[in-house]
Amino acid sequence: MAQKKPLTDEVFENWNSIPHKIISSNGKYVAYTVQPARGDGKLHLFDISSQQEVVFERGANPAFSGTNHCLIFRVKQPFDTLRKLRLKKVKESSLPSDSLFIFSLTHDSILKFANLESFKTMEESPLVCFKRKLVHKDTISTDSAQKYNSLKTKNSYSLDIFESFDKPCQSFSNIEEYALPKLKGPVAFVQKLPKNDSSALFIYQPSVNKAVKVFHARGKIKNLVWDETGTILSFVHSYDTSFRSKICLFIYRVNNNKCQLIADSTILSVPNASISPYYNPWFSQNGEKLYFAYYFPIEEPPAETLH
Repeated sequence: MAQKKPLTDEVFENWNSIPHKIISSNGKYVAYTVQPARGDGKLHLFDISSQQEVVFERGANPAFSGTNHCLIFRVKQPFDTLRKLRLKKVKESSLPSDSLFIFSLTHDSILKFANLESFKTMEESPLVCFKRKLVHKDTISTDSAQKYNSLKTKNSYSLDIFESFDKPCQSFSNIEEYALPKLKGPVAFVQKLPKNDSSALFIYQPSVNKAVKVFHARGKIKNLVWDETGTILSFVHSYDTSFRSKICLFIYRVNNNKCQLIADSTILSVPNASISPYYNPWFSQNGEKLYFAYYFPIEEPPAETLH
């Protein structure tokens, strides 16, 4: 009887997992990642008809575009690079960011974008939307750990919208949040404006290749949520940027290009209740109902005064 191999730390380090696996909606491609317990993973793209495979080093979180024309995925920073920086006590927020790769499935072209924060796709649309960090650095030290931690940074974010390799990406600056419908439709995003600490909600229509401002007010906008078909958008606004008071729930309708107030503390039939900024609203599958949460804010105790 064969003797069992003892399970040591070295054995565990050689074990691999497959954290991500997807099949294109047309059934022609399979993408999956192989991740070792320690070290850099790989992304495998397999063409079922030709039986050919392409491997991308450090690829992760793959997704196919809604039209199956390209594969979108993250490329992580090298494991050893991040480990060395963490050992030198570099803050997580100061570590180098991942990149975004968009690989064409028809002519082997590839686009690369640095400083990725997030990306999103739709099930029936070719659009790929991704948010990137734009960092303005100012440092004096040359020591790597001290260099990363002493950066005087002011982070801002851009939203890039990719449609095809034949068209340039549309880019918008000072982005705070963005949202896409599940199936197809327009893209919604919030842009922070420097004047009067205000924000604006924009709707980007891919058919006309243009973004239109539909809501603008002092304060902050967040919790953007589309219905499945991309015809109604809900969002929350407050003049208080910390969302402790004056919270309002709105919906935007694509067909009339107007925003409508749905609920606030005065409309709610529950005394002392407020729209909750901590939970995203959600639509029913047919888009006829909007569900949202409310809560009872805790009143802050009055400031102590000397008598």
